[in-house]
Amino acid sequence: MRLKAFLLSMLFCSLSLGGGAELYLKHCSVCHGEDRLGKVAPPLFPFPPFFNLKSDEELSKIIKEGSTGMPAFKELRDDEIRVIVEFIKKPIEKEKLEWKEDRIRESLHSLQTEKLRIKSLSDYTLVVERGKNSVWVMEGERLLAKFPFSNMHGGIKFSPDGTAYIPSRDGWVGRFSPQEGELKKVRACIYLRNIALSADGRYLAVSCWLPSALLLFDRDLNLLKRFEMEGRVNAIYELPSKGAFVFTFRDKPLVGFFNPLDMSLEYRSIDTPLEDFTIDPLEEYLIASSKDSLRIYSLDNLRLVKEIKAGGLPHLASVSFWYSKGNFYFATPLLKKPVLSIWKAYSWEHVKDIPLRGEGFLARSNYKNPYLWVDTSSDSLILVDKRTLDVFEITPYEGKRATHAEFTGDGRIAYVSLYEKEGALVLYDGVSLKKIGELPASFPAGKYNYINKSRRLEAAGLGYQVFMEKCWGCHHTTKPAFGPPLRWSAQRREKALIMAQVLDPQNTYRLLGYSRNAMPKVELKEEELKALINFMEALKDGWMD
Repeated sequence: MRLKAFLLSMLFCSLSLGGGAELYLKHCSVCHGEDRLGKVAPPLFPFPPFFNLKSDEELSKIIKEGSTGMPAFKELRDDEIRVIVEFIKKPIEKEKLEWKEDRIRESLHSLQTEKLRIKSLSDYTLVVERGKNSVWVMEGERLLAKFPFSNMHGGIKFSPDGTAYIPSRDGWVGRFSPQEGELKKVRACIYLRNIALSADGRYLAVSCWLPSALLLFDRDLNLLKRFEMEGRVNAIYELPSKGAFVFTFRDKPLVGFFNPLDMSLEYRSIDTPLEDFTIDPLEEYLIASSKDSLRIYSLDNLRLVKEIKAGGLPHLASVSFWYSKGNFYFATPLLKKPVLSIWKAYSWEHVKDIPLRGEGFLARSNYKNPYLWVDTSSDSLILVDKRTLDVFEITPYEGKRATHAEFTGDGRIAYVSLYEKEGALVLYDGVSLKKIGELPASFPAGKYNYINKSRRLEAAGLGYQVFMEKCWGCHHTTKPAFGPPLRWSAQRREKALIMAQVLDPQNTYRLLGYSRNAMPKVELKEEELKALINFMEALKDGWMD
């Protein structure tokens, strides 16, 4: 009788949970969560467009044979694997997709890593090796260490002291401190869009798509505030000059401004929802894409300044800015089209479209590098000379996909990924384009340099290029030339006095203690002067040389 009751209870359990549910709870839930929302491993449920699971055959093979970071379950029979796959492909009701504050705080934990001394923050670069779920710590040509991190997505951010904040697609945010030898992690949500870090490194903002929310953390990843959002946030970016964050929506004609100091959240209306957006380095304009056009808004009042027709959807998360021959430029690939589009910034004019061998995704450069590097979904990158706009190709290895260029802070080394299982990180001299090194890697993806990914230095990079064209003949950065070193002036003179001297040297030299004026008047547009002053500020503080 007892055996019969036991068998009946087992049958009831099997019917109520389903065989797949039982097997999932036994073998999978410890890593992927009992609710399939993810734990130390990614979520396992279909929820387009966020999560699109692999085919039944691919999932069965992964369960049977294992994969990077996941053990093999060779003891499971084929029919058991089949019902597990059927179970994890069942949808989860949207109202159950919650990630509340208690779960966020409970997820916070730390891992020890190797303590490192970074000699030059300019050369400090993190490389994502997707095939092995790891992040490399590079300093110039040297690989210093590796640490584990999975599903990185959305761009790494750096605080002034070199602490790195790393987002993952499945909601985790890591805080990596090379000096402390620590990787701290917190799970902000189920599906993360991107992160932004305040210029002083005190506050981290996280935008999430699932559930839709905006979160604020302190520098140690302690949750300070969570705002529920109605709609899908495109992205969130920091505005260093205003001490705030800015974000837009894909399904609402709104721009949001968030002040972390008083936790205030303000919305302003615009004329249409935006597909994507970015902020110019001088923080004067919101540059957005909508369908097949580029839309320019004044950041002060969100007035639409100009709309430019584009041949497709500009990938503004990949936009690159530079200055040459008296003009500011920016360029970005068009999504799902083999085209790179180039525009003039601040006059907002289309310059030209450059055909690519294949669909481009990333356009990357550095303020000291003469080229714009663009991937083409092939084994070649195209390089655009930023002065002449002439185009040529480099092919690291025939038949191996080349992607995502990044640079040391001074542009002297270029890193290129060979995105293959048996791939590599290829190092080039950034100017001569000679190969100078190669490190084996499995699906190396994004690379993030401290200088290039510090938004507070973007305007200074443009200012350096203005300085080289307009000022270098008489002033050098740290050594005397015909005039005093630029750093000397920046450290000893007020910003207003420097601006007056640049704009009107004939009437300012006496204020500087000179008996006569030796400086010619240099004609500068407003944006050129603003960029130059930003460069002098970075030079004064020691961030650039």
